[in-house]
Amino acid sequence: VVPFHQDAVYWNLEHTDPAATSPHTVVVWLAFTDVDERNAALRVLPASHKLELEHAEYTGEEQVLGRGVAPPVLEQWIESAETLTLRAGEISIHDYRIAHGSPANTSSRLRCGLNMTFSPMDVKGSLGDNFEAYPARGEDRFRLNAIGKAPTGDGLPTKPGGSHSSEFL
Repeated sequence: VVPFHQDAVYWNLEHTDPAATSPHTVVVWLAFTDVDERNAALRVLPASHKLELEHAEYTGEEQVLGRGVAPPVLEQWIESAETLTLRAGEISIHDYRIAHGSPANTSSRLRCGLNMTFSPMDVKGSLGDNFEAYPARGEDRFRLNAIGKAPTGDGLPTKPGGSHSSEFL
């Protein structure tokens, strides 16, 4: 179970332009398998990207994240939740501030996809040593983030949840 949360609460992104109201960051999720209500399709709370919702600690073995939208706040929003059903090869694109989550996979089918985050190069990520940027185009004139090593093959993570380029074979 991934509790409803806003990625913006987890990611400490800073826009270097003081006139900017947000880091203009989007998340793209590419479905490798068909995803629906039974195998934990992503659910979003429409318009929640306009507010920073209060988050609280979540506990329990079934929880993937340790924090999520605080239950009293979630109660006000949950009726508006929409499920993003995708076929393999389709994508969802959302603002990194929108509240989203996934229920448990109650089917025998795998739910698998790739999460990609896109920001302008003048956005600084402050997630410590695990943060790496991979420029999609253009030149990095700002040099605010470590640039990750380009993949050279069919690398596999060396540990569960590996997210740094040094953690792949």
